[in-house]
Amino acid sequence: MKLLMHTCCAPCSVYCIDTLKKEGIEPTIYWYNPNIHPYMEYKARRDCLKEYTKSIEINAIFEEDYGLDEFCKNVSNALNTRCVNYCYPVRLRKTFEYAKQNGFDSVSTTLLYSIYQKHDFIKAYCEKLAKEYGIEFLYRDFRDGFWVGHDKARELGLYMQKYCGCIFSEEEMVLPHTNERLKLPEGFEFLPVERSIVIKKERENKEQYMNLLLEANSSEKLIRQYLVDGDLFTLTYKNEVACVAVVTKVDNDTCELKDIATEEKYRGKGYAKKMIKYLCDNYKQKYNKMLIGTTENNIPFYVKQGFDKYEKTIKNFFVDNYDEKKDGFFTGVVPSSFGADMSLSQKVFLAQFEAIKAIADRESCVIVGRCADYVLRENPNVVNIFITAPIEARVERAVKYYNLDTKKAKETILKMDKKRASYYNFYSDKKWGRAESYNLTIDSSVGIDAACEIIKFYVEKKLNIKL
Repeated sequence: MKLLMHTCCAPCSVYCIDTLKKEGIEPTIYWYNPNIHPYMEYKARRDCLKEYTKSIEINAIFEEDYGLDEFCKNVSNALNTRCVNYCYPVRLRKTFEYAKQNGFDSVSTTLLYSIYQKHDFIKAYCEKLAKEYGIEFLYRDFRDGFWVGHDKARELGLYMQKYCGCIFSEEEMVLPHTNERLKLPEGFEFLPVERSIVIKKERENKEQYMNLLLEANSSEKLIRQYLVDGDLFTLTYKNEVACVAVVTKVDNDTCELKDIATEEKYRGKGYAKKMIKYLCDNYKQKYNKMLIGTTENNIPFYVKQGFDKYEKTIKNFFVDNYDEKKDGFFTGVVPSSFGADMSLSQKVFLAQFEAIKAIADRESCVIVGRCADYVLRENPNVVNIFITAPIEARVERAVKYYNLDTKKAKETILKMDKKRASYYNFYSDKKWGRAESYNLTIDSSVGIDAACEIIKFYVEKKLNIKL
């Protein structure tokens, strides 16, 4: 691949170049930045990039265009939208134009590295230019490595700029700025980048995370086995470990996500998703596949992250590797040979999965919760009902029947709702409480007897039976 990579400065290029080289891609660096002002700042960034590319023996092209006059003419009437109306377009269009004229077959940019740039706009604009010029846009979300690249740039002694580039961004850095924030074209949505979140590979004392790993896998024996050669990653939030994950090598083509566990107080906040995305972005550079232990009944959380069904199984895995007695509880739960060591909660769910299906196949029944609507989604004789009520009515009932004060009752109800939603959304492919997920949704504040009559009437009509 002959790649031309627009580069705004040396520090931003460090992680991008390193990442691409791991993929077997050596980019040609392209300097064109007529929005960096004043001139001494322009010169400092340009000269630093020249020295850095020379030191790592990588080809670099420098377009010497300071461009102050054109910059002022084009942004003077719309300072708050200068980035999307001028700065990004002029640099990126020039890069695609040069690539087209000089035989490059793909283009990328270090602007995709900075957590301070308008990432989604840059991506969309490059995709537009790619179609226009008939050149591939090589997209990479380099932001995950922002602080890695930042630290390495400091270690190398590279010139570290203090503001984005133009004279107006310098002003915003040193003076309070009350002007309207930059407005983007309709349809652009930016993911917030949390600087307080850090994901890194732990090389020493991996067993210090044993207690958290045990929440994802009840077999300490197995954890110790795969920790020996496995890669352990931690996600910390404000310097506190929120999530851990372990990845192992299966073969030269395949790796496996062995464990991923999140501290209880951080669950439901998206940290596991962040971890999985980070792992996939990193390991796809070396492997073609990442597996995760599952059964033929895929857990939707992992499906949503892009994991497909894997059919290969191993006999007697639970019997041979776990302490639970063979009493029929896990009957029919056969994990894949890759990642068979699932969390206990996942094993319980899958056991429930099989039990619910077996009961429903055998006789008429009423099942409360446990994602039964999802488990029996292919059964034609199922009626899915969601029962709710205004919070005031629920608090009143809790106070009456469970001897709670009003404040404690409300806190308990909201906490339980959160737990139920988290469980349901993880194990099913629907959203808890959404009307479209059910055949019937009832406000039970009409009274228990009235709610029962409504359910009875609906079930009779739906299934054409007499209760």
